[in-house]
Amino acid sequence: MPDLRVVASVVDAGTPSARLVAWMTGAQLPDHADATAAVAQVLLAHMRPILVMVDGFPRTAGGKIDKAALPVPEVAVHPAPVLDGDDTLVRDVSAIMANLLGSPDVGADQSFYDLGGIPF
Repeated sequence: MPDLRVVASVVDAGTPSARLVAWMTGAQLPDHADATAAVAQVLLAHMRPILVMVDGFPRTAGGKIDKAALPVPEVAVHPAPVLDGDDTLVRDVSAIMANLLGSPDVGADQSFYDLGGIPF
């Protein structure tokens, strides 16, 4: 896409909720799912930014991109699937991950990174 413009930044840097976000703008923005799939083909899960499509980049009085005025994405909360069986280890690890992510549940097959987790 020749007119696609992207700016990336770490939101909440220095905090446990820090995450990499990439804002995209252009005349013909790709579908969000297509863009996410394309990024997944070239970047490992822990390196993928959260993609946000915007109509344009807000500017400061000096003409620079105003990162503070860009929309901050919320981490999507997906309901966790019910865990089958009596696997105590899976339940314990799921509970720990849910606590770390501030989520009510985390399923055994859900991606830590897609849920907003970051490597330390």
